[in-house]
Amino acid sequence: MTEIVFSPFLLVNDSLQHVAPGTVCSSGSMNGTFNNGLLPAPGTALALNGTLAANFADCLEAGNTLRFNGISSSIYTLSNVVNAELLDGNFVSAVFQFRLRDTGLDWTASGTADVVVDGTASGATVTDDLTIAPRRGMTFANAINATSATYEGGGVGLRTVSQGATVTSLRYSATALDYAVGGVGYVANGTLTLFFVARRACSASSRVRST
Repeated sequence: MTEIVFSPFLLVNDSLQHVAPGTVCSSGSMNGTFNNGLLPAPGTALALNGTLAANFADCLEAGNTLRFNGISSSIYTLSNVVNAELLDGNFVSAVFQFRLRDTGLDWTASGTADVVVDGTASGATVTDDLTIAPRRGMTFANAINATSATYEGGGVGLRTVSQGATVTSLRYSATALDYAVGGVGYVANGTLTLFFVARRACSASSRVRST
């Protein structure tokens, strides 16, 4: 889900500077717009708020195995772009029949999601919080197992804690995530936390109930 809602930002680097579209895809192509007009010249920083849209045509991301196809957009407001780890902002991301493929993965999404990112630092410790709340009616279809989920409310979260370049913990969460698969409704709540300090340790608490 993260790769889909943030896909328009492949057009820019961590400093919000426009990158040449030809450097994004190792095969296929992509192009974009800013505030419904032309993007600035490569290397030019975008404003801290605006609408960024991208059109992918079977784009294989350079240096990666992800393949994008379709149109995505994001209305965003950022408070700073000091660096990717300390990013703060709000996004309204929309996709229509947007397909994301990788080894063992083939998703097609349509709909809108509200996204919030919040990065904080305390000494050498950086904490990044990401929340994604699919709006009612957003769908994700999984071509691998021929299933489709339709969302009604709630959201998911990811908290990443790092020391320098080392990630020390990840916490995945679901809060009243209301969705239906095959006509059966579910509500997911809970967390899954992974700690990497002592090589491997984890704790989990989660619940999914049918409605």
